[in-house]
Amino acid sequence: PISLLCIYFLGLNDILPILLLFVAFYFLRKNHFLYSGLFLATSISAKLSMIIAIPFFVIYFYNNRNLRSYFIQFCKGFAISFVILIVPYLFSNEALFMLSENSEMQKIFQLKFSIGNNINIYIIPLIYILLVYFNATLKRINFDLLIANIGLSFLLIVLFTQSPPGWLIWCLPFFAIYQQKKDSLTILM
Repeated sequence: PISLLCIYFLGLNDILPILLLFVAFYFLRKNHFLYSGLFLATSISAKLSMIIAIPFFVIYFYNNRNLRSYFIQFCKGFAISFVILIVPYLFSNEALFMLSENSEMQKIFQLKFSIGNNINIYIIPLIYILLVYFNATLKRINFDLLIANIGLSFLLIVLFTQSPPGWLIWCLPFFAIYQQKKDSLTILM
């Protein structure tokens, strides 16, 4: 019921970027790195919020020695899609204005602690940076951990912001993947 409500009534446009992100995961899992990069950039072009996944992909390649040589292939796919789908908008003043003045993007800076003299600690970017840092310190990252950390990033943003209900769609595929593990803790949760 949550997915039907979110998709059909509250956020139909949020399903496409997460679908494209999962297509990127699919091609990454199948070792089609060019296509994975292509679909990651396509996902970002559909919704800028998908940019959250980029550092995790980079860390995934860097922390897996046997995949490092394929990072160039991944970057080629990403660059092709980026040049075709995103670069043209970078030359449009209206598109840049629309992105910079988007109230939805500013919501990640609403949760903050002020520590005096105009010094603020923004909680959501801090948590995200710590999650990326934690990921970077791991010696080796498997595919399941990559998906879990990206899902956790989306979940934190959705939980700690006054996000539109359509953003819940970002988390649903990650929950579904977690549920299919079928261990006792998952069943209990």
